[in-house]
Amino acid sequence: MPTLISSDVNGYLKHLGRVKECNRSALSAEEKLVIIWGFTRGWSKAKTASMIGRSTSAIARYKNRIVHRPQIVFDDLRLYSQLGDRKWGCRICGEFMKTRTRIMRHILAHFLPIEIAKVATLRV
Repeated sequence: MPTLISSDVNGYLKHLGRVKECNRSALSAEEKLVIIWGFTRGWSKAKTASMIGRSTSAIARYKNRIVHRPQIVFDDLRLYSQLGDRKWGCRICGEFMKTRTRIMRHILAHFLPIEIAKVATLRV
């Protein structure tokens, strides 16, 4: 069963079609979502860049921002959803947690080293 985020990424990539040149504007939410998805799937920067029509340096800059300030992925994207008073769902894998902090750290662990995910400063 595909997760919600995989549906979002696949829909965006189908809509995007073939890109003829690199885009130099700010990364859109859809592009950031594809970048995160690529990180979770082990895609190289080159593969991710070719999928969204961006340079590898744009992908590297976004990842560097995430490593130094992990909260930005939650500011930029909806990577979890609240399903009840004490039920939060990960949009990457579909797993559930009882607190928002736990689900946020769980999500970070999908694409950052666990050492960073465990101690990241998060606004909850």
